Amino acid sequence: MGTSTGVVTGAIPGLSGVMLIARALSTTFGLAPSHAVKKLVAQYVGSIRGGPLTAILLRIPGTPTSMMSAIKG
Repeated sequence: MGTSTGVVTGAIPGLSGVMLIARALSTTFGLAPSHAVKKLVAQYVGSIRGGPLTAILLRIPGTPTSMMSAIKG
């Protein structure tokens, strides 16, 4: 669930993994610490993988780290 949320957020131009973590941090307060960290890491990794989707398909980088994917993709 966290990875799919990250991919969708990473594919939206202008939103990055750091913004997703800042938004989702409040949802992890009720979870066990290990589950909360796993959820946040999955969301971050998903957002890093979702950024090149729009960078390659639409030539619009989804995240700042996918700028070179937009040029070379």
